[in-house]
Amino acid sequence: MYINKNLRHGIRTTYIKDLCRCPDCKKANSEYLKKYRRTGSPETQYEYQKVARGALDWIINNRPDIYKQLTRGLQDG
Repeated sequence: MYINKNLRHGIRTTYIKDLCRCPDCKKANSEYLKKYRRTGSPETQYEYQKVARGALDWIINNRPDIYKQLTRGLQDG
């Protein structure tokens, strides 16, 4: 297998952009995909965080009694 020495190996960008299939680049791509499958894309995580933050803000503003119950254990520890 020919390995281009001018490329930065062991990163997913080289695997995708430069189509390098050396063992290091394959491993980097594989690790990325494993993480992606477990957690979703960064965009998806950001959307989840926005929704969760909106829900939390609603609880804080409209149901402070519930918020107090939810955070009671956090304040004690």
